[in-house]
Amino acid sequence: MRKAVLAYLNFFNNFMAAATRIVNRFAFAVFVNANVDTGSSGISFRSGFQG
Repeated sequence: MRKAVLAYLNFFNNFMAAATRIVNRFAFAVFVNANVDTGSSGISFRSGFQG
């Protein structure tokens, strides 16, 4: 029983690490696109953020 619990915790830790890596990469891509883009979305984001 203890070995099964440890195996599950190990799998859960690996899964969470992979999910965190994917989320960080996605958030970084969105952040870069929002900063680089000079289109209407970037302007509306800045105006909405300021007031």
